[in-house]
Amino acid sequence: MRIAGEQPTAKSRVIRRLHKGLEVKALEKIDKYWWKVQVDGKTGYAKAFLLEAAE
Repeated sequence: MRIAGEQPTAKSRVIRRLHKGLEVKALEKIDKYWWKVQVDGKTGYAKAFLLEAAE
């Protein structure tokens, strides 16, 4: 999974690649495709279909 930088689009610069199982903090649902997330002090956008709720 990747976190996009400035805007929630597939064309945005990737600021971090994430591995499966890494927990991120969901900050805001942007639309049905994107969530604004935070991990290790970095904030960006992740594709919604790649996220799942923690148990």
